[in-house]
Amino acid sequence: MATTMRVLLDDQPCDVRADSVGQTIAAAASLAEARGRMIVEVNVHARSWTGSEVGEPGSSIMRSTTGEVRLTSVQPADLVRTIFHDAAQALAEADSLQQSAAQLLQAGQTTAAMSKLSDAVGIWSAVQQALIMGAQAAGMDLEALLAADDRRRAVASLNTHLKTIRAALETGDPVGLSDTLLYDLPDVVTHWRSLLHDLGQRIARAA
Repeated sequence: MATTMRVLLDDQPCDVRADSVGQTIAAAASLAEARGRMIVEVNVHARSWTGSEVGEPGSSIMRSTTGEVRLTSVQPADLVRTIFHDAAQALAEADSLQQSAAQLLQAGQTTAAMSKLSDAVGIWSAVQQALIMGAQAAGMDLEALLAADDRRRAVASLNTHLKTIRAALETGDPVGLSDTLLYDLPDVVTHWRSLLHDLGQRIARAA
């Protein structure tokens, strides 16, 4: 049975032939890809969908044949710039958390310091994941993106200091941990924010 859905891609009516919401989304995504774009938002029946919902082909809504489907697409380079910009902004928060953790350690407030440090490490993990996702979205090899000497140094420096932090935690060395957070990591944050900015610019030029 043919659908009676209204389908819009980037706010423009999209003439796709499909038998369900699920097939409509797939067809519109293929159309966007043919235009060199990628889907970043799916709205079904006036409700924004998460990635997990789109991945449930057997759901009743995915099988439905009526209603409205709106999809938003972007150029991959634009998406990557946004990902890297947001990651760089997040690192400013990580820097603040690291400084607070160091000050709390110096004040003997270990539990509060560990909470701040855990949040900062979580941000670093998310930033590293954003770097991987950004390279994938741009269709570029991550190792090639990080081939420049200054980028390799930024990555190596972060890994070195994370190992230092882990060792200080394992040996119960609050002074060494505080010094690393207070005096070493600010430069690492600066280098990584610059790295993310430079990579975003490079991908934009290559688009």
